[in-house]
Amino acid sequence: SQCLGRQSFELSFYPHNGDWNKGNVYNEALNFNNALRLVQTGRTVGDLPSSTSFMSIEPQQLMFSTVKSPESGEKKQYVLRVYNPTEEILSGTITTLLSIAEAKLLTLEEKVISAIPMKDLNSITVDVGPKKIITILFIFS
Repeated sequence: SQCLGRQSFELSFYPHNGDWNKGNVYNEALNFNNALRLVQTGRTVGDLPSSTSFMSIEPQQLMFSTVKSPESGEKKQYVLRVYNPTEEILSGTITTLLSIAEAKLLTLEEKVISAIPMKDLNSITVDVGPKKIITILFIFS
């Protein structure tokens, strides 16, 4: 009674070894439900290769949720949210193209909890508990 009108559904089977986590089922489900979209832009100046990424998150079980400007509106700062859908603690590395001046762990309301130590100029390491979301503030040089 809540979903009036015509409905359509897509069903997919993904054979895999092991449980859903070892079989990478979560990532495959996201890929199935969220199609890749291309965006064309105008000509730009620079010499970065097409394989360059603004940010990478490892391991692949640590899921990207969002990247956005902070609510404070500060320049050269971005808020990143990642989450752990697994039943295990994940130790992850987040690497950025830009040099990081500081990284801070935030609440969902973007209040500072603590500083995050730098792994090097472009990366940090975080531990994310099972079924947890973390919010990180990056302040770039």
